Amino acid sequence: MPAGIVPDYLALVPPATAAHLSAAGAGPSGSSSTPVWAAILASSVVGACVAAATSILTTKWRNKQADKEMSQAASLAETQMSETARIAGNTISDAQHRLRDELDAQRERLAKQLAQDRRKLLSDRFAAISVQLGDDSRSARLAAVYGLAGLADDWDQPDEAGQRQTCIDVLCAYLRMPVAPYPGDKACAEVLGPWRAEHEVRHAIVGLIRAHLLSGAHKSWQGCDFDFTRATFDGGSFKDAEFCKRVRFHGATFRPGNGAEVTFEEAAFRPGCEVEFWGATFAGTRSIVFRKAKFTGGSVMFRDAHFNEGAVVFDDAQFTGGKVDFSGAEFSGGEITFRHARFGGATVLFDNSTYSDATVGFWDTKFKKGQVSFDRAAFGPGSGKVDFGGSFFIGADVQLETAAYNGLSVNLAHVSGSRPPKLPPGPRRGLSRPSKFPSAAA
Repeated sequence: MPAGIVPDYLALVPPATAAHLSAAGAGPSGSSSTPVWAAILASSVVGACVAAATSILTTKWRNKQADKEMSQAASLAETQMSETARIAGNTISDAQHRLRDELDAQRERLAKQLAQDRRKLLSDRFAAISVQLGDDSRSARLAAVYGLAGLADDWDQPDEAGQRQTCIDVLCAYLRMPVAPYPGDKACAEVLGPWRAEHEVRHAIVGLIRAHLLSGAHKSWQGCDFDFTRATFDGGSFKDAEFCKRVRFHGATFRPGNGAEVTFEEAAFRPGCEVEFWGATFAGTRSIVFRKAKFTGGSVMFRDAHFNEGAVVFDDAQFTGGKVDFSGAEFSGGEITFRHARFGGATVLFDNSTYSDATVGFWDTKFKKGQVSFDRAAFGPGSGKVDFGGSFFIGADVQLETAAYNGLSVNLAHVSGSRPPKLPPGPRRGLSRPSKFPSAAA
């Protein structure tokens, strides 16, 4: 080895090792051994590399452990945050539920309180109006009538039908109170004035009831009952009214006059209705009008009614369903007309009715379906007549066979169609048989 190389190399290793290497490197001849130094150098390099690799791997392992610990810490933090959020959410949800329950409870308490206040207010109004209805002043009574109708409209909740019915009952009760007849145009102002004031109030009640019985009324009273028992009607209109429940005119008196009519024109008697004119009296100098009325169902009773004077008009009425019963009615005066009426499915009974001085006209009437019975009806004695002139019999069962013919004119001479009415055999006093039904002459 050249001079200076060994000492420089030996400076890299510990002194003891350098001395040992210096001694080992001198051969007998004083020359150096190159392979030994190479081995030592390689060993040192390898050791350095191993140390470096170990350091690198250790660093990587430590970094990996640090990453793992950081990941675990992050995961734990995320879990803790999620749990904290869940707990907070549950807390908020519970608070919301409690708040909602409390609001619902407050709302329910408020609704109950408002309902109580409303009922008290309406009840107080009812009490005040009921007193006012008996006031001597016409204007006060009129105000009470309209106030009571408005109160009935305000009782519009499903559980308030009874209160609405009570208001209607009070209005009907007013009409049932006795009323003086028309005193005449020559009556003094002290008599005529109060009479006109009272009848203005009564006609206002009838008008309000009619308005609430119309189809499409803002507040309908069609589901209510009306009791006009023994009431007096000297005018008033039920035109276009629809009767769907029970309406009682038991013993009522219809005596239109002084230019007024009582009209049920184009009124509709619907299925399920019970309209009762039992024992009612139809009189007066003006008409009681059922023109174009529609009897489509239910029951309309004129049993034991009295037709004494004036005119009762059923012209162009349609009897297409239900039952219309004149049994026991007394036709003793005036004129009762069924001109152009249509009997198309209803059961119409005149059983046990009596005819004396009235004119009952079925002129140009069509009997198409259903049943029309005059069983045990008594025609006469008297100066009146029952006239079927121009009537058309096609399918209805018209029973005149068992009636009693006591001289009153019963004219069937000018009728036509394919199904004649049932008549008794042989001649009957006052009966004019139809000439267009040969089989009926026997």
